[in-house]
Amino acid sequence: MLYIPLTSIKSYWFGEVDTRALKMYQKKVTYEELYHCKNKCRIKAANGLMVATVIGCLVAVYMGKQARARGETVAKMNLDWHKEVNRKMDEEEERKSHQSK
Repeated sequence: MLYIPLTSIKSYWFGEVDTRALKMYQKKVTYEELYHCKNKCRIKAANGLMVATVIGCLVAVYMGKQARARGETVAKMNLDWHKEVNRKMDEEEERKSHQSK
């Protein structure tokens, strides 16, 4: 099965028919050529995503090391959050007890 290249289709539908250009570009693309081109694009996209993933991991490691140097840990953030929640609950209980008196 043969495929017509996209530029020929565009020139046909939009009336930009230049006979010299069409004669130069009358080659039809075979399925194998199209398949090969799709595979090349797929591989390039996969490689680009792999590079982006590696860069993202390196950025995460760098940011984690900076947080460690500042003394920020998950355990410390958890304790701070619990203290804040307990403080709010205590304030709520005090306010309720003052209102009920």
